[in-house]
Formats: sequence, C-alpha cells, structure tokens
Amino acid sequence: MTTWTDYRGRKWPACTCLAAWLTAYQQELLRRGVVREGIDVFQLTGNAGASAGTHAKGGAFDIAQTSTEAIKVARQMGADATWHRTRNQGFMDHAHGVLRGCPHNAPAR
Repeated sequence: MTTWTDYRGRKWPACTCLAAWLTAYQQELLRRGVVREGIDVFQLTGNAGASAGTHAKGGAFDIAQTSTEAIKVARQMGADATWHRTRNQGFMDHAHGVLRGCPHNAPAR
C-alpha cells in the first residue's frame, strides 16, 4: 500500500499499481485537454459502505471525471471496467473503474 497525491496536494491511500496508473492517466487527460488541473478523486482504496468492498484492497477508483472521453481514455489505458455511475442508479454522480491485471483488486473482480 502507498499513497497517491492529487493536484491539490491531498494524499489518497492506493495500491502501487493504482498510484502509478493514476499518474499516467492524469497526464494523458491533461495532454488531451480533458482536465485542466487534474483528477478529482472521491475514493481509491477504502471501505465506503456504498462500494460493497470493491475498493478494499486496491485497483479500484471513484473519480468526478465522467465525460465520455475520460472514460474512453481510462479503458484504453487498462481500466477496462470503467463506467459512469449516476444518481438514477442510486449513486452520487461519478466514474467507477477497476484496473485490469492489478493483483490487489480481487474484491472488485
């Protein structure tokens, strides 16, 4: 386990795979102009009740970037299971994703 620091300087608990991936993902979103400053994180590794354990060990993320482009880039970069969760589905509006091949994300599989 490690931490990932967002563009605001907040530290988030994350597995090493997710921390490395988020850095590359954020750089790609900045390069494409999808975000202006960085990724807005709601949860990385953690135990939010609404997540039913999928974030418990790592490899899963909840972020504010829900655009079609942000989700497409996440999928292209190895977070195949990324989708937009909505209020109509009973969630706060966010993108939920899971990294392919991350050995830490067994609860999310």
